[in-house]
Amino acid sequence: MKILFSTLLLFVCGSASLSAQSIKIKINEDKVSLDGITSFRILDDQDGGYDILPIQGNDTLMTIRHHVFRDPGVYTPSNPTGRVEYYVVCFPSLKKICEIEYPKVPSKRHIVNDVIVANDLIWDSRLDKGMAEVFNTTRGMLYKTQRDSVARKYGIKKVIIK
Repeated sequence: MKILFSTLLLFVCGSASLSAQSIKIKINEDKVSLDGITSFRILDDQDGGYDILPIQGNDTLMTIRHHVFRDPGVYTPSNPTGRVEYYVVCFPSLKKICEIEYPKVPSKRHIVNDVIVANDLIWDSRLDKGMAEVFNTTRGMLYKTQRDSVARKYGIKKVIIK
């Protein structure tokens, strides 16, 4: 009986992941369509970040901002400056932020495919608050400890803007 239940569970989970991967995504200028339905807008800012907005209105669903710091502990021949790059994802309606890795080639397509759609963050031009909470909890503040440790070790001043 346990084997039958386990097999059924694997089949259901496998089917769910296949259906999530088969979403057809189209980005036309700033409008994003999922399976032919215009779902949200993604706007570039000047610093490599993005604002995610609903189709109607200007309420920000989420913001994604590019951040950089230097860590002498990660100097390598391929990274002689010790540059550490990441995105800060902010959910204004939840008053939550988290950090995610910065891709090798940042783009709208990466944000839509690998962040928003892969994590089911937007549904029907609205932020799915439950999925945003899960995303925030699982991602957390990935680079905060590293940043703070560099600041303490090397005496880098930390500026807090309120």
